Amino acid sequence: MKVRTTISILLLLAIAGTVFYFGWVQILLPEDSYAVAFTKTNGWDEEVMEAGEFHWRWERVVPTNMKLHIFHLRPRSTVVSHSADLPSATIYSEFLDNGADFRYELELRLHYTIDPTTLPQLVAEEGLRQDSLEDFYLTLESALHELIVERIPTVVNTAARNATTDRSFLAETQGLLQAEVESFRPDIRFLSFDITTLAVPDLDLYHDARRNYSTVQSLVTEARSEAQAIAVRREIAERSRLEILQQYGRVLAEYPELLDYFRLQGESGVDILNLGSLQVNVDD
Repeated sequence: MKVRTTISILLLLAIAGTVFYFGWVQILLPEDSYAVAFTKTNGWDEEVMEAGEFHWRWERVVPTNMKLHIFHLRPRSTVVSHSADLPSATIYSEFLDNGADFRYELELRLHYTIDPTTLPQLVAEEGLRQDSLEDFYLTLESALHELIVERIPTVVNTAARNATTDRSFLAETQGLLQAEVESFRPDIRFLSFDITTLAVPDLDLYHDARRNYSTVQSLVTEARSEAQAIAVRREIAERSRLEILQQYGRVLAEYPELLDYFRLQGESGVDILNLGSLQVNVDD
């Protein structure tokens, strides 16, 4: 009886050990790796599994039910270089008439990796796999390059408006660019974000040129508005004169004898009918 009981206990322990072993996912994950599980019973997992952490899943006990997609996320680096003129640089340079150069040059070095917590979404929605990581990185870096080149003019313009020194301009530019990039790809964890080269023109001269140009343009706009107002007043006066002449023409056409009256008035200087009171003067 004792032997049978012992055998039963050993069998139960063996079964329990076997079940535990087949459900123990942790032993399948290599060092510094992450995994996203897909099961036929529940579909894609919403949480990532990390090597070194305990994971046991009953779904793996069922043969062929679970498949692990394992990822090795190593940090990568990329460099973005760009040079261009500050906004309206050509206009301000021509306005100063001194050949001022308002061109800037920037080189940005990014050190990044995929945020492991976003792997379930990337795997389920974008079809990311370990063997497609390189293509994912190349596409990502191309998109980051396009975004940075597109946003640099606005960022530099904002930084130039807020900064008072070259050092503050560098810090302002880096902070604004980093915020733009992190907002664009929240699934990426940026380990470092450094501007290694930033050549900027004379910001004081640029600000002075922009202010003076704006002042001149305001004066020009004001002068044009005044000229247009004068032209409108003159046009109205001319129309009034024309309307009066047209009215005179209709009256004389209807009463041609008034021509003889006006001729006699001119000769005698006497306005017997007091028609002069009907005349209307129009000032410019």
